[in-house]
Amino acid sequence: MAKVILLSQFPLPYSKIGSWTNMYKNYLSGDHQIDYIICQQPETLFGNVNYKIVKDTILLKIRRRIQKYYRLGFIDALEAIIDENKGEKFIIQVVDNYKIVVKIHEMLLKRGVRQNCYIQIFYHGFTPFINLDRYPNFYENMDELVLLTKDSYTVHKNFYHIFPCKVSILPNGIDTNKFSMPTAVQREQLKLEHDHAGKKVFIWCSQDRPKKGLTLILDVWKRIHAANKDTVLLIVGAKRK
Repeated sequence: MAKVILLSQFPLPYSKIGSWTNMYKNYLSGDHQIDYIICQQPETLFGNVNYKIVKDTILLKIRRRIQKYYRLGFIDALEAIIDENKGEKFIIQVVDNYKIVVKIHEMLLKRGVRQNCYIQIFYHGFTPFINLDRYPNFYENMDELVLLTKDSYTVHKNFYHIFPCKVSILPNGIDTNKFSMPTAVQREQLKLEHDHAGKKVFIWCSQDRPKKGLTLILDVWKRIHAANKDTVLLIVGAKRK
């Protein structure tokens, strides 16, 4: 059976808030199939998985500057695992950090073990993220792209002329002990309880970081609400007034 290696640009478990880091926290807290995690030092460790900790040494800083690649320590750690398990097959999982896939592919080819490795990239965005003019063979570097929705897959297919890798759909999981779909009657009752009866309700739910776009949403909302008074926008996750 192939050994599964997860490369995480964030320490796992992650001490701050994050969507996919929380997903892996839930997964790794139970019965999972990951053999190794490559990441920087977390505050605590999962007891049921092997770690390769990326240490920010002076030598690594020098090598990163010379080679002009920030994630070099992750490639070193991956090489070390392969050396420790000669002759094994590997599934290498990467979340969102898509540029590292090219470096991984190149390293595996150089080591002569690319045929023993299956590279998966989990993309937690929606729209295509790679400029093929700059990286013309990017999707040939991986074996599988895992997307959140079928709509995202459709957008990717329509955007690229060359799209050779396998694609899978893996939606975000929901804790059904906390969240469930209300009936139409329950929805109307909730609107009534919160003084939103007869209104179309929109929800923005995220961390309030610039790339999440709350400032843009609020600017757009002023115009939407001016023309449609039967609407309301609920902001969840932001501390600003």
